[in-house]
This record gives sequence, structure tokens and C-alpha cells, in this order.
Amino acid sequence: MPVPKLFRPLRAISFAALVVIVSVPGGLSGDETEPPGVLGDTANSANPDPPSAPTVPVTVPDRNAPRVAELAFTGDIIPHRPVSMFARGFARNSDADYDFTPIFEHVAQELQAVDLAICHLETTISDGPVTGYPRFGAPLELVEAIAEAGWDGCSLASNHSFDFGADGVVRTIRAMREANLAFTGTAVDRESRRDARYEVNGIQVSHLSYTYGLNGGKLPEDETWWVNLIDVEAIRDDSNKSRSEGAEFIVVSLHWGVEYSPVPSASQERLAREIAALGTVDLLIGHHAHVLQPIDRIDDMWVAYGLGNFLSNQSPACCTPSSGDGAILYVRIGDSPEGLAVGTITFGNYILG
Repeated sequence: MPVPKLFRPLRAISFAALVVIVSVPGGLSGDETEPPGVLGDTANSANPDPPSAPTVPVTVPDRNAPRVAELAFTGDIIPHRPVSMFARGFARNSDADYDFTPIFEHVAQELQAVDLAICHLETTISDGPVTGYPRFGAPLELVEAIAEAGWDGCSLASNHSFDFGADGVVRTIRAMREANLAFTGTAVDRESRRDARYEVNGIQVSHLSYTYGLNGGKLPEDETWWVNLIDVEAIRDDSNKSRSEGAEFIVVSLHWGVEYSPVPSASQERLAREIAALGTVDLLIGHHAHVLQPIDRIDDMWVAYGLGNFLSNQSPACCTPSSGDGAILYVRIGDSPEGLAVGTITFGNYILG
């Protein structure tokens, strides 16, 4: 089966608000010192001591050198049935039922080159029939391919997180754990509801995930831990907890907005202002609109309102031409004279969608 044409340049839309490059005073890089080795010279000694082994030069890290980390974020991974059928075709000559790795192979190098890569998985994982819209159940091989491509973890809270109830949440979390992928946004009990935590070049990064709703579904009143719903007070409490546990940089993923709208909604803008006012969140990453939306800065918090689709079957045939757009968002963070901060934010110029 021929490999589908999955990559194309971003369409001609205004990037004045989409591509942002910010310089941090003092830079985000450091040097290391390397003292020379010392070799004993006994050639002119009348009574030379027994020769000792030469001292090997040792690199000594500068403990005061600024820390730097490159983070990458991607848009919605939402495998409609035609996508899964491509994966089934790729697995035809293997022992697996599905193989998603060829779909991701052209972005794997980019994901593996950064220090931390985080995806947004907008599907549950099925151990039975594979399903598409309106209730998504993807095969286990999707999660395996995500790990192999180079993502380190994913946000899981979306309007499809509860498509198959608690069983779907459990299956998805089990698949993430088996693939050694971090996750946040869903949980199997109250005690396990928490952020995903990463140590990136000495920087403690916390990741939290929330969704606007569940496509009309409702969580049991006494079991709200299954999926995180957007609530500013909950975000305040969760981010404060992360800070108290040592997090230095907090990322919040929000499944929000109006589908196919390239402009943030009034609700998105209001929520962004309210979260920025908390003073504990450094970066908001948006999903759900399935099109690219702008980047903005509110006080000290950066907002990427929407990263578009990263893997889907959406196109002008079903939706809007811009539903075929998405990007890798690169965020460089590090120490600066003002403290840990965002150095640059850029969009990659090619996408998978």
C-alpha cells in the first residue's frame, strides 16, 4: 500500500499572530569548564618515584550555568477509521494488527531531537473493535507508535475521554503505562489524579490537562476524578500543589474553543485571563478547534490557543480547509536573570494531518 501524502506546507494564512520569537535577557545557555589533566614529569629526577597513572582530564559542570530545555507540543491525534485502516494496511506483512509507525516516521526525528515532546491524544484505546466518530476507540498499536516516534507523554482530557465510560479511561491509562508514556487529564481513582511530572535538564516541568465537557456525557457525582473538567479553581489548586511539590514550569493543556474557528472565542480569552491571573501557570496549550489559532501573552503566561490537527482524517470534504493544518510548537525555556522563563516560541513549518 503506498504511503499517503501526509505532509504539506502550512496554508497561506496570517502568521503575524501565530509565530512569535522572544528573546530573554541574559540568554538561555551556559558553558562548562574543563581543567587540564596533570601528568607527573620525572625525566630529570635523580631518584624518580614510581610512575603514576596519568590523570585523565575531567569535565566539571558549572553548577551556576543556566539550564536550558527545548519542549515540543503537537495538536489533536484523533484517528478516524480511515487512518486506522491505513495502519492496518501497513501491518499487512507483520504479526501486528495495526502499524502506525510509518505515519509518524517523518516527524520522529524532530520529536526525538527535543528534550521533551508532549502530544494530545483525543481518543480512548480499545481492546476490542476499532471505532471512529462519534465514539473513538483506537487500537493499542497507536500508543505504541506514539512512544516509538519520540513523544514522552500526552494530555488525555478531551470531549472523547469518556466515550466508553470508565472502562475506556482504564484501558487508555493501562496502554499509556505499558508504553512508558506519562499522562495527565484522566485517572482511575482520586489518589492517582495528578499532574505529569518531568525533569528536563534539571528543570522540573509539570503538565496538567482539562476539557470543556464530554459530548453530553456526565461523570458520576462521587467519581469526578475520571476526567478533569475545566474549572479555574481546580486549576488553581492543582497548579499550587505542583508548585509546592517543586515544579518550576507549569504547562496546562485545555480542550476548549469552537471547532473550526481560527479565532479564539470570548470564552477562551476569558478563561486565559483568569488562569493568567492565578500567577502559577507558565504556558497554556489549546486543542479541540482542529485548526490553528494564535499565540498570545497575558502577563507572564503564554497561550497557544489551538495547535490544529496532527493526525486525523479531517479535510475540506467534511469540515473546513484549515482542518488539514497543524504544527509542532517549539518552546525553549531556561534560566534568565529574571528567573526561569520562556526564551522563544516558534511553529514548525510542516505538519501531519
